[in-house]
Amino acid sequence: MKTRKLFLTLTLIGALLFVTNGTAQEEPTRNMVEITYIRAKMGHEADFIAAVKAHNDAFHNEIPYTGNLDLIQTGRESGWFVNIMGPCNFSDLDNRPSSDAHNSDWEDNVGQHVARFGRTEYWSINSNLSNPIMAIEDIKYETIWFIKMNRDNPNADADFAKFMKMALEVNKKHESDHRVYYSMFAGDDGRDLAVVFPHKALGDLDSDRNFGKEFDAIHGEGSFEKALKLWSGAIKSVNQQLWQIGVN
Repeated sequence: MKTRKLFLTLTLIGALLFVTNGTAQEEPTRNMVEITYIRAKMGHEADFIAAVKAHNDAFHNEIPYTGNLDLIQTGRESGWFVNIMGPCNFSDLDNRPSSDAHNSDWEDNVGQHVARFGRTEYWSINSNLSNPIMAIEDIKYETIWFIKMNRDNPNADADFAKFMKMALEVNKKHESDHRVYYSMFAGDDGRDLAVVFPHKALGDLDSDRNFGKEFDAIHGEGSFEKALKLWSGAIKSVNQQLWQIGVN
């Protein structure tokens, strides 16, 4: 999998993947999660959820190895489970749970309910572009926009960041949660970054919020239309999905 040279992604990687040269280094920030896509066998979904819960309760119950299981509810990957570990950093992965008991439990108790495994990815939050105000335990669903950057635009990264910083001001004022994640090893599958919108309930999706009006109220009349040009120039495509969070 080739690594795209996203400016902001490299900034994040640089904070995590540094080479020591005898000088003391600060502890890497735990701002990353590992996600693994898993398809349960038909009719085994409930048993799979129970087995993953038991496994996570036994071996992934503390940071940085906390385990959580989500379920994709829309799109081509609807029905896939996503097993998430973190928040962590790459140094933590060197000492991830790997005892015989851990591996046997995963292979024997969880594996018997697995049809196949899908992608494994590492995503890191960009705190400067995010407004993570909702408590983790309150999040029941997430709308996730997986974004492919427009590599034909040399200013794509800067334009995206400029738009998100303006949007951040709006969401801070209106106490609305959003989170921006960058793929640490982006490929060519349209998943360079993700914007996540947490929800307490599906009813949140019925909101008639006028974001453009709120945007103009802060940044000036007509500013939202101008900012959308930054967005559309920076983005090649967006794949929107709805996830159920913490099914286990």
